Amino acid sequence: MTIDKAYLQRECLEAKDLVVRFFKNPIHEIRNLPDWSWPKILIFLAVFSAICGGLAGVVERKVLTIISGLLFNPFVTLSLAGASTLFFGIFFKIFSNRDLAWRKLFTLVVFSNLPNFVFSVGASYIPPIIPLGLACTAFLLIKGLIENFNLERKLVTRLIAGLYIVFFLSWVIKEIRSDKFPKTFEDDNRSAPEVHLGK
Repeated sequence: MTIDKAYLQRECLEAKDLVVRFFKNPIHEIRNLPDWSWPKILIFLAVFSAICGGLAGVVERKVLTIISGLLFNPFVTLSLAGASTLFFGIFFKIFSNRDLAWRKLFTLVVFSNLPNFVFSVGASYIPPIIPLGLACTAFLLIKGLIENFNLERKLVTRLIAGLYIVFFLSWVIKEIRSDKFPKTFEDDNRSAPEVHLGK
């Protein structure tokens, strides 16, 4: 089996140009999703998530994070994208009696999450960037579901807003339970001057 290098180069250039166009005008591109085959969209998601995962490790300056991002991040991302697609497909089948095209729905999930992947690169230094990335994803999902599948705006907005609130609260709880906040609080208490009333 021979590999057509010219074909691979064309495919890579097409994907790169589409990503550039997407980040220049995400609202326009989310309304005009590419009609990619299953192998192409799966490979695109795996490669993009691996790059972002590796860059996150570089920013964090941890070799293990780089390796994990390159090797394991694609599997996690593919699984989450597949689960999200299945959830949306079943949800709108039940509540809107609509059969959504699975490949187009998966493509929407993938491209809606691109900003979140990019924002996650700097999450180790700026944790609040995570809910910001999720907000961008939520906004694009609302636009994409309405524009590409002609779904009811109110139902879509309520669903995505509800999911975002759940994820946001989960992130807040996770941050509160992490070591960062207790240590910061303890350090502030140690540095605060002791006050004696009545003296």
